[in-house]
Amino acid sequence: MIGVLLSGSSLGLLIGAAVFGILTDVIGRKKTLILTTIIYSVFVGLSSFSQTFTVLYLFRVLAGVGLGGFIPVASAYVSEFTPVKVRGRFMGMFTIGNGIGYCLAVVASMLLVPNLKEGWRYVFAFGALGIILIPFVIRMLPESVRWLLSRGRKEEAIRTVERIEQKALGQVTVPFEEALEMENEAAKQSVGQKSGLRSLFTPQLLKFSILVAILWFISSYTFYGFIQWLPTFLTKSMGYTLTTGYQFTLIAALVGTGTPGIAMGYLCDYIGRRKTLILCFLTYAIAGLLFLAFGGWWILPLYWFSSAMTSVLYIYSPELFPTLLRGSGLGFATSMGRIAGFAAPMLIGLTLQGYGFSGVMYVNTGLLIVGILAMLLLGVETRVRTQAANHHQAM
Repeated sequence: MIGVLLSGSSLGLLIGAAVFGILTDVIGRKKTLILTTIIYSVFVGLSSFSQTFTVLYLFRVLAGVGLGGFIPVASAYVSEFTPVKVRGRFMGMFTIGNGIGYCLAVVASMLLVPNLKEGWRYVFAFGALGIILIPFVIRMLPESVRWLLSRGRKEEAIRTVERIEQKALGQVTVPFEEALEMENEAAKQSVGQKSGLRSLFTPQLLKFSILVAILWFISSYTFYGFIQWLPTFLTKSMGYTLTTGYQFTLIAALVGTGTPGIAMGYLCDYIGRRKTLILCFLTYAIAGLLFLAFGGWWILPLYWFSSAMTSVLYIYSPELFPTLLRGSGLGFATSMGRIAGFAAPMLIGLTLQGYGFSGVMYVNTGLLIVGILAMLLLGVETRVRTQAANHHQAM
């Protein structure tokens, strides 16, 4: 039943990534962020009132729709506001939020589930607090300038940049008329660009679409599917108590919060995205085999390198797609990850029953090797080129 419930969340994540990845390229990043946050907060809160498994499953799917849409849109939004030379470290900082949220969820579970009657309901209610961020998003966050330019809204984009410069620098660096002339000239070079999911499979982008599909599928299967089962592995397969299993999971999450994203972000800016991602896949595979052999505290490097791998994917993937297709591209990529996330809890459970914990880890290792081969064959380096130069299109 646990595997089915976890897969329900992944089903929602799959739907949300596909739908809102496309929608954000039409209505904008800001509106999509607001909409997905509301959907997630409302339905995760309603989950706490569920009286049957079926109702709980339905609310988990719907909450997953909101979260699945939020993640790729937020990634695209941060990427589009960050200069390419320092994008790695900034995107690494962005991924810290994932780890902090996971740590808070583990702490809430440790405190509430064992100590309160039906404590799981309070955990879900705690997750609904994200809705308090909506007024801040509406008031403080501007629309993505790159998205505005991609939709031909040049004047609005320039005014947005001017407001940001006034707050950050106290002055506007380029007069409005000069900026408008520059953008009009750039727009002439981008005539003929098309948006829509079908455009991801044109000859220019097909290789990148296949690559991100492979990488996100493997990442989600080996990370999210595995991590969801981690307390069970520790208690059932390795003999730890439930409390100790939660403690190991929490400590691993704390170790994997912040430092992997920041460290990999700097490494991406220094040696490049492609080399860093290959290194992450390789070290994650090695860490998994060491955890299988020795258990215990070897969970720390396992979790650290799994978080590092995911952080680099959030840096690398947005840079492979032009602005008009960035939301759709990331939505497609993360949808492939959600397919893995939907299947992984059940498949890992079956693998655990048939082949034991070692079988689970050997499958993970094999998938990570496939990811390395995909990067060697299809991957390109994006560090030394701007997003515009990647596809010879104005972004």
